[in-house]
Amino acid sequence: MSKSHGNNEPLVLFEPKLDATYAKHLISYGTSADIAPSGMLNDFPPPVWFDYAQPCWSALIPLDFLKHERTDFTYELLKTIVPVSHTLGGNTMFAHDQMTAINPVQRHSGLEACIPHIDFERKERKEFHKYYSAYNPNQKVAGGTEFNHI
Repeated sequence: MSKSHGNNEPLVLFEPKLDATYAKHLISYGTSADIAPSGMLNDFPPPVWFDYAQPCWSALIPLDFLKHERTDFTYELLKTIVPVSHTLGGNTMFAHDQMTAINPVQRHSGLEACIPHIDFERKERKEFHKYYSAYNPNQKVAGGTEFNHI
C-alpha cells in the first residue's frame, strides 16, 4: 500500500523482508542487554522485578476503516502501528458458537496495535467510534479494546 506525499515519492508502509526463521531474525538484531548464550534468544519479556507492561491502549483497528478511509490520518496511523501490530481476520468474524469472549468489534477488526500516545489515542477513538458503534449497536459501550494485550 502506498500513497504519494508532496514530493511524489510513494509512502511505503509494508516492506517485506524474508529471514531464514523468526528466531534467526531476532538473534541477528540482538539487544543492548543480551543475557542469553550466543546463538540463543533472550526471554521476552525478560525476568524483572517490576511490571513490564507498557502504558498503551490495545486498540482494535476496524477492517472497514482500513478498507475505506484514505486520509492523512489513515497513513499516519499505519506508519505508526504496522511494525508493532497484530493482524486479525480470517474466519474470526464467523467462527463461533454464540458463546464466546470475542466481542463483535474484534470480529470486525483488521489489526490490533498498542497505541502509546494519548493524543493519538484520542484521534483514533474519534475516528473509530462510528465503526465500533455499528459493529456492536445494542451496547452502551461498543468496545474497541483487545483484551488479551491489556
